[in-house]
Amino acid sequence: MPLQTQQAVAPIEQTSSAWLLDISGGLTVAVALQDVIYVYPDEPQVFPVPQTPDHVPGVVSWQQHLVPIIDLGIYLGLQQADSHGSVIKMMVLLNLGGSRLGAMALEKIPERVEVADSSQCELPVNLQAWACLAPSCFMHNTRGAVPILDLNAVFGGKLSSGGLVE
Repeated sequence: MPLQTQQAVAPIEQTSSAWLLDISGGLTVAVALQDVIYVYPDEPQVFPVPQTPDHVPGVVSWQQHLVPIIDLGIYLGLQQADSHGSVIKMMVLLNLGGSRLGAMALEKIPERVEVADSSQCELPVNLQAWACLAPSCFMHNTRGAVPILDLNAVFGGKLSSGGLVE
């Protein structure tokens, strides 16, 4: 009777799907897979709203709702607002929960990734000032530390513009 060898099988680590969002100013952030409702394939029509902060270029119409747009790079002080009004070339529509919507200006099309608990890391020192916007972070193999956004904090206005520590 031949001996049967028992091979150790490493447990498969659970992962969660997320979207990587490249915001203005060169930072990549992440949101949960279910938070992205729609990626605008073309330049969206943005309606400016008077007396809004620089990081709010306006609103977009989505199924008879006006949805606020945030340029997170400007919001965090990573990029200066263009005094002539910038054109948003890429945007994503986000589910904020409770039938609330928000939109975020992006530099390029979002990328879907799988994130494991073992890739969790601390927020980099230069991002500590806005930890309330990103309560968690993970290490991506090519992009480095990627903050995971709390969209309700971002769209709830809990942080003033320029909240980034240089």
